[in-house]
Amino acid sequence: MNFQTDNDFGILYARPSFLTGFISILDWTGVLNIYNESPTAEIADFVAAKNDWIVVGKDIRSALNKLRERGND
Repeated sequence: MNFQTDNDFGILYARPSFLTGFISILDWTGVLNIYNESPTAEIADFVAAKNDWIVVGKDIRSALNKLRERGND
């Protein structure tokens, strides 16, 4: 099973198209809400925790890069 992490919050929600987004405005009952599914709760938890740590790593890298830039001034 291969989960892509092309954005920081895309694990739980399916990526909608423009048409799906437009139609969802008219969906008052929430029938069109689509979520990514996992075979088990454990896999879903693992994927969510993995994505959380990826985001933490990005934040740390960003902070370190800002410190390096500030030190070179």
